[in-house]
This record gives sequence, structure tokens and C-alpha cells, in this order.
Amino acid sequence: EKRESTKCVTLRISAFDPNIMNMKRMCIMPDNKEPEIIYNPATLAEMSRICEASAAYNYKRRIFTIDDILALPEGVRAELIDGQIYFMATPTRTHQKIAGEMHYIVKHYIKTHGGACEAYIPPFAVYLNADDSIYVEPDLVVICDTDKLNEKGCHGAPDWVVEVLSPSSKKLDQFLKLQKYRAAGVREYWIIDPEKRIITVHLFEDPERVDTYSFEDNVPSGLYPDLFIRMADSI
Repeated sequence: EKRESTKCVTLRISAFDPNIMNMKRMCIMPDNKEPEIIYNPATLAEMSRICEASAAYNYKRRIFTIDDILALPEGVRAELIDGQIYFMATPTRTHQKIAGEMHYIVKHYIKTHGGACEAYIPPFAVYLNADDSIYVEPDLVVICDTDKLNEKGCHGAPDWVVEVLSPSSKKLDQFLKLQKYRAAGVREYWIIDPEKRIITVHLFEDPERVDTYSFEDNVPSGLYPDLFIRMADSI
């Protein structure tokens, strides 16, 4: 008699910290039962392994929603883009220092100049298209239309977004998020690379313009013409 088996597959992800992350695993059950989603501790090795191979069952990649993000265990951070979950690794000290200094400089500038814009650092939710299709937590956002803000976060495109690169997020920040931020109406996007000590600035009002600066340069803000940031002074 042929024995029916349970096929388990780990959910596809793009970035995670194998030391702390509890990842979702989907188990396709015998008897045509609905797939069961469970939380199991996962290590890097486990992420590439199928629990039990079974040719009798086919797995169709699931489209995730904001409900899956909200159901994650406390302390597990992830982003949602086009139905795909991207887990976020624990940031390094340098990453946090850069993000913190950027927030301090920008917030201080806004406060001392009587500005109406607001600056936030994660964990802070950005529903990029003012719906649940894209949920991100950039390293710094500046929002000038405060009607987009409520207690849950920002609903719509921020005016200025900053991402500090980490090994696990480089491709996401430099390509996919770049496209999504541009399409959503973000005005200015900074990509800070701590390893290369480079800042790439996209001013989306001029689609062909991409400016590259070193940490030693005084980098101008497109949003605030008299604001210049020299990253070497901060780290």
C-alpha cells in the first residue's frame, strides 16, 4: 500500500538573519486538505531543504498579503512587495549609526527651519501605494504631506527616502525598491553604501539624473536646497 506523505516547503525569501529568524514553512497535507502554515525555527541549512520529497504533490507559490506581515512573531521584521515577503536582517552597528545620524541631521534641520515635514526611522510602516500591496520600512523617510500620516504609519509615497545598504538588502534596495519608489512618486531617494563609502542620489523629477558622492563630499538635498550632509563627519 502506497503511503501518503506530507510535503513541506519553506517560503521563498530574499533576506533573513538565520541566527534569530523564525520563518514560515508551508506543509501540503495528504487527503487534499488545505495547506497548513506553521512557524518553525529555521537555520540557513534548513532554508534550502524540503522536509519530505513527494512527486505526487505540486506546490504553487503563495501570494502573501499584509495579514502575513502583521502575523509575524514579535521582533521579526519584513517587507511586502507585490505579494512577496522579504525578511530584514538585524542591522550592523555602522548601519544604525548612519541611519541615526541621518535622522538627527534631517530632523534638526526641519525643526530649526520651522518646517512642516516629518522624519521617521524604523520601525515605521510605509504603505507605499496607499494600500496593502507594498509595505516597506526604509531607514529614513521624510513626509511633507501630513495627511498621509496616521498612527499606523505613512499611506502613500514619502517625499524623501534613504536606504542604508547591508549585504542582504543590496539588490532589493538598488533595483526593486528603486523602481517602486520611482513609480509611487517619491521625489528623492538616497542609497548609502557603508562598505564603498558612496552615496547615490536619485532625484526622480529628472529621471535621467543620478548623482554619486563620497562620504567626504557635502551632499546636497534635493528637498532642501540649503541642506548639505557630509557623512564623514558623522561616522
